[in-house]
Amino acid sequence: PAAGARLIASPPPAVHPAPDPEAQHDPAIARAHFDAGMNAKARGDHQAMLDSLIASAEMGDSDACYELARLLTDGSIVVRDLDTARIYLDRSAELGNPEAIRVLAWNHLRGDYGVVDLQKGVNLMQQAALQSVRAQRELGMLYANIYKPHLSDPVMAEQYLMLAAEAKDGEA
Repeated sequence: PAAGARLIASPPPAVHPAPDPEAQHDPAIARAHFDAGMNAKARGDHQAMLDSLIASAEMGDSDACYELARLLTDGSIVVRDLDTARIYLDRSAELGNPEAIRVLAWNHLRGDYGVVDLQKGVNLMQQAALQSVRAQRELGMLYANIYKPHLSDPVMAEQYLMLAAEAKDGEA
């Protein structure tokens, strides 16, 4: 295996089902499931983590949807499944998760869905930057031509980097 690669004694579990956008549940119960899932993750209890995160995601918790998308994209704890990851990421973004929106922005900016959609990527990154300091920094760096695709707008670069710096972002 490559340096830093994790060996898994048994195959990682698959994650199913995808979130139900029509599900209406108590947000406090959904959050309790999310917290239980993250505690199980910290203990290394991956099955309990998945059970709790899936329950939380099915109840409409944006953080649970985002975490499942991250796990499915990474593939080290669960079976890598980019199609299901995208479903969870889209659902998390629909629920207003700024980090999910930021990741979707990058996916469109890079063309991860088959075509580069610069306008959609910028619009999503601007939306994420309303709540995410990281998105502010990254958008500033895109406008400053530090990140590709170069957006070439020094005024916007300064604006977003100043917002991130004022929020104590050390990289801004």
